[in-house]
Amino acid sequence: AGPIKRSHQTKRTVTMAALTRFGRLALCQFISTSKMAPTKLPAAFALRAPARINRPASTRCFASATGNYECLCKKCGFEVKGEPALAVLCHCESCRVYGSDAARVAAYSPEQFKITKGQDGLIKYESAPGKFRCTCSTCGSFVHNILPNGLMVAPLGGTKWGGDGDPVEPRMHIFMSDCGLETVNDDLPQHAEFP
Repeated sequence: AGPIKRSHQTKRTVTMAALTRFGRLALCQFISTSKMAPTKLPAAFALRAPARINRPASTRCFASATGNYECLCKKCGFEVKGEPALAVLCHCESCRVYGSDAARVAAYSPEQFKITKGQDGLIKYESAPGKFRCTCSTCGSFVHNILPNGLMVAPLGGTKWGGDGDPVEPRMHIFMSDCGLETVNDDLPQHAEFP
């Protein structure tokens, strides 16, 4: 792909080589400070900053595709099926500390969620009463959460979607009262707490 160019007082150019060198987080920080038009962003990087990049409304759908996830070292994984109970961008402090930004997640019933490998390789941390965050003990990847009501929370960003439906996308922002310095520049509904 060619360079991404922007003109505003001074010209900046972000090349694919720069993306490789500085990584996706640096690109997202550049976008959030430069107000780069989202149509100029390579598709592979567009999902890394969902709270700052507008996407066409047609791509934001509550879908029922089968999703599969593997952690970075491929030792842990899960499968989700069917429509989730909730698909959100969570801005609570706990999620921001855990993942450095809003968590792009969906909550599934236990019947819709299946660990496919690495159950014994998960670290289970109780981050709030009855809420557990599960990470890979080898690579540290966020694998899933368990809510006090039993729902299984799956990270959407690393999930690969099958052809039996559309990818699951967030439908709202939650815990905006606890969002810190994060800004939201899309038209999704915003809730101060859990809806």
